[in-house]
Amino acid sequence: MPRKPKRPVKRAGKTGKRPTRPDKDTWYEDAMKAREDAFGQAFGPTSPRGKVLKPQNEQWELRIPGFAFLRYPPRSQRKFWLYLTHGLSQPGSPEEFAAGSRAGLGVEFALATAREEPWPLAMLELVAQYAVGSGRPILPHQRLPANDLMAEAPGGHLLALADPGYPTDLRIAGAPLRIVHLVGVTGAEADRAKQLPGMTGSEVLERVLHAAGVGCVTDRHRQSLTQRPDFEALWAAAAEAVGTR
Repeated sequence: MPRKPKRPVKRAGKTGKRPTRPDKDTWYEDAMKAREDAFGQAFGPTSPRGKVLKPQNEQWELRIPGFAFLRYPPRSQRKFWLYLTHGLSQPGSPEEFAAGSRAGLGVEFALATAREEPWPLAMLELVAQYAVGSGRPILPHQRLPANDLMAEAPGGHLLALADPGYPTDLRIAGAPLRIVHLVGVTGAEADRAKQLPGMTGSEVLERVLHAAGVGCVTDRHRQSLTQRPDFEALWAAAAEAVGTR
């Protein structure tokens, strides 16, 4: 467990860089702020401006002090609300921070919605709990069961995207960090993906989501793409691009 910082982080940073030699008393805050600054440069100001959002489970403070969420409203070419975890890539010591190598899980998770909604924060907290508890990485094209996520029918999943349409590989104070963006898919869509071996079906499904205009945005109330008259054509084109049938 990382050593708890003397001053808890409460606000998203605006500027600042990691010092060459991290201060023994402020390194934890410095690492948090470096991440906030990098996200701010990539996604703009948070909502509420300059603030982080606390998780529901207070036990996070014992495991990852300062763990929180960041919420970004639409900006410029990004037409959706973006929600990010903040702390899963936190270094566990000043030496780890100074090394500039992969820290913590090395990832943060993201969801997107067309309008501001409360549910993504609770969903991201569940995903974070799974990732920390299992110790297993969540990789692009992996599918996570989320039975009640999609309103159309039980059996929905979260799909980890390889390319959500924005940069996901960042460097935070010299350390690599990957944003793993998750999008909701219906049970019928997931079942179709399961018909292909390994993660191939998920790769095809991601292409179909982009072609159909869903992209990286989760709409819990949308109709399954399998109901579209052109679904088979979309699937065939995506499968051909991936190199399968």
